Amino acid sequence: MNFFKKISPKFAIFLIIVCLSFTLTCCSSAPPIRTEEVEEKTEIPKLEYDKALIEFWGTYGSFLEKDEKEQAFHQKYNENVDKILSIDDDTAGLSTIWEKEKLGKLSQEALNIIEEQREILDKIRENLYDKSNIISGLHGKATKLIGSYKESLAQEIADNLRETNNLETEFLRLRETLNEHGYSYFKNLLFVSQGKMTLEESNKRAEDGVDDVKKISERFGELKNAMSVLEGKTSDLVAKLLSP
Repeated sequence: MNFFKKISPKFAIFLIIVCLSFTLTCCSSAPPIRTEEVEEKTEIPKLEYDKALIEFWGTYGSFLEKDEKEQAFHQKYNENVDKILSIDDDTAGLSTIWEKEKLGKLSQEALNIIEEQREILDKIRENLYDKSNIISGLHGKATKLIGSYKESLAQEIADNLRETNNLETEFLRLRETLNEHGYSYFKNLLFVSQGKMTLEESNKRAEDGVDDVKKISERFGELKNAMSVLEGKTSDLVAKLLSP
């Protein structure tokens, strides 16, 4: 903890930017079941899969499509983070009166990218809402299996997806907080370039956010681990539900 209290201003923003790049790409909320595989199995009527189960897989396929769309948003977000990291490198040492114009230009460029990040996060939130509705549909489809062993499996799959979606929503809120930390940092640098703030004041404000960033970073790790466990459980349940 003492290390973070003595942390340098530059490393403070480094933490903020790196935490911004945390992604759920490696912790997808749904196991990688191909739609073709589901369709192939569900095309065997009255042998292994009844109509209710086919409907369940159809809804599950819609969930996977939304999940894939969400991963694309995260990918775009992280591409922007790489751009911000590059800009941050370019701002290093730009504190003299002769370099303030360049500092201002770079800071504004970073702010524009972070504004785009906000839009991406809004789209992720909308996607999570859509996934939540689909999960409700999965619960409904599962009940149509009428007390069978497969109903229990289907309900547990839906329960796991619901829990994962809730964790992803918390992840999103934390990412939004980090995004605002990054925005404040570059906004202050812009003020430095305009003579509205000293570089020392800007650095001090960056340092003030380090403890918050550290806590968010730790929570990110906890969330990713929890989602990884749920992913494994859901994958096993899907395999059982697909079996004869």
